[in-house]
Amino acid sequence: MKNKNRGILLIILAVICMLVGTTVSAESVVNEDGIENIVYSDENSSQAIAELILMNPNESDISLYGQYLSYGIASIDNLGGGQVNFYGDTICYRDSDIVVVALSLQRLVGGSWRTYTTITDTSYNTWTASAGTTVTVPRGYSYRVKGVHTAQKGSTVESATTYTRDVYIG
Repeated sequence: MKNKNRGILLIILAVICMLVGTTVSAESVVNEDGIENIVYSDENSSQAIAELILMNPNESDISLYGQYLSYGIASIDNLGGGQVNFYGDTICYRDSDIVVVALSLQRLVGGSWRTYTTITDTSYNTWTASAGTTVTVPRGYSYRVKGVHTAQKGSTVESATTYTRDVYIG
């Protein structure tokens, strides 16, 4: 079921790309924290989605990863002229006491990712949190976004991490 849904998403994305004339790649990547991300990217933007469901190897059904946290999204867009827009969302299955999206714009310096700036949105008694901003960055570097997505209900805390692909800002 999960592979079928992923296949449908890739077909829809391919049709959209043909209509707009843009080459976009889509791939499944296990990020630095061991969480599978679906990453869509072209030369000017990248979006990572952590879909928090688990496949049961003995059944064709899927099961929820957690009780509250559904998925997280992190995105980066090169707007040109050294301007970068980065944004993200944390989405829950149901209302949680606290929902957080924490985004770090990271710059590749000397082979290591360094935090350039961060933004956070914390929402209460809801099912979503969203954050985004546009910043002017030094040109000549690659940038990516790390998203930390958290949901808390009572003493239950669920979290996932997303990483976009890097985008070169020239």
